[in-house]
Amino acid sequence: MRGEYVMTDGWPGSRAGDGSEQRESWREVILPGLFRDLPLLRLEFVLQAEESVELPSFLGSTLRGAFGHALKRSACQSSGTACQTCSIPLSCWYGWLFETVSPGNGSLLRDLQDAPRPFILTPPLAGQVGSGQRLRKGERVTFSMSLLGGAVNGLAFAVYGIEEMARAGLGVRRGLFSLREVFCLDVSGQRISLGYNWRDRQLDLLKTEVVSLEDLVVGRLQLLPAGIDRLKVRFLTRARIRVDGALQDSIGFPDLIRFLWRRVSLLLEVHGSGHPPINRNGMMGDADAIRTLASATVRHDVWRSSNRQRRRLHQDGFLGESIFEGEDLESFLPLLAAGELLHVGSGATFGLGKYEITI
Repeated sequence: MRGEYVMTDGWPGSRAGDGSEQRESWREVILPGLFRDLPLLRLEFVLQAEESVELPSFLGSTLRGAFGHALKRSACQSSGTACQTCSIPLSCWYGWLFETVSPGNGSLLRDLQDAPRPFILTPPLAGQVGSGQRLRKGERVTFSMSLLGGAVNGLAFAVYGIEEMARAGLGVRRGLFSLREVFCLDVSGQRISLGYNWRDRQLDLLKTEVVSLEDLVVGRLQLLPAGIDRLKVRFLTRARIRVDGALQDSIGFPDLIRFLWRRVSLLLEVHGSGHPPINRNGMMGDADAIRTLASATVRHDVWRSSNRQRRRLHQDGFLGESIFEGEDLESFLPLLAAGELLHVGSGATFGLGKYEITI
């Protein structure tokens, strides 16, 4: 008789029964509440250049910095006061998004200086309009933003911050833009226009669709064939992964799963309903059995300027793809699918660590 999956440790692939080595598909596994308690609001913004402007090759850090400054100017209620000493940090949308306060009682947060931010900005990818090129007046650039957890209630503040960011300008020469369209993505990824009127700055908030991470993961997995024992992970933006303090030029499957587990767990702990019910040790033992068939990744040396820290920061990372194989690979698909949405490694808030899985 085939063993049955149980949720005693909360992870697909845990068996009970006769000890059979046969694994069931994720489709036969019920995932009660695994990712359900992390809501997401996925947005797309369309900016129009109001003059000729040259944008950096990677727009992510530029967008995050400009958005943060604009939101602080418009939403901060204690101008000139540091967030750490502010008396009303939990009622300020700038503080909630950019200076997220740790709840302080989570087991995963004890050794972290900062809590994970409840947003992810994804700039135009390589080859798309707005990625490292000069835009003429009237040309447009599109980027996306995901709000996580309680931040889904801050749509109006996010839109206002993007408006102010566009008017203040982007790039070294602060080229002027205007916000022209705002879209929400439904659970299937279809764009829903929020009826943004750029002339009078009106927005139809009733058209927004907040979805759970679980719904998005299940929808993604339904697009994949059953019985997967080989897949490719392709990094679309630089991945910054440190193992024992050393920045990596590539990543093996066990480290990929370890970093994904930590990212998802931290987000659930701070912005969801708590720590996910995952037996990490058992999961990592299974990950060790997954082999790397091929890896073609390239390290990219990049520097960026941080106005907040007032210094230049090294932002190396690798791009490329790796092919993994193993009979237990399918049991990791929910976590891999979640990582497509949440990214992996440092710099996720401004778009680093974005990848896609293909068969």
